[in-house]
Amino acid sequence: MGQDPEAQEEAALRAVRQRLHQRFDSCLGANTVDRVVERVQRGFDASPIRSFIPILVERQATDALRSAQRSVATNNTEN
Repeated sequence: MGQDPEAQEEAALRAVRQRLHQRFDSCLGANTVDRVVERVQRGFDASPIRSFIPILVERQATDALRSAQRSVATNNTEN
């Protein structure tokens, strides 16, 4: 018997968070990654269809983290 949909979503979101930490922790720090993922995830709290939430969270969080990464890189080159 498979996992219930809520458990599947939670597992997928844990995997998303782990991938984003691997990509962005060294530049932005774990706290920033966690805050961005949580903010994006909260934006989907009221969504009735849950199937694609992990994919959407990963895409939106990646975009936000890339933007933050560019800002950090720009600030570092200006100093």
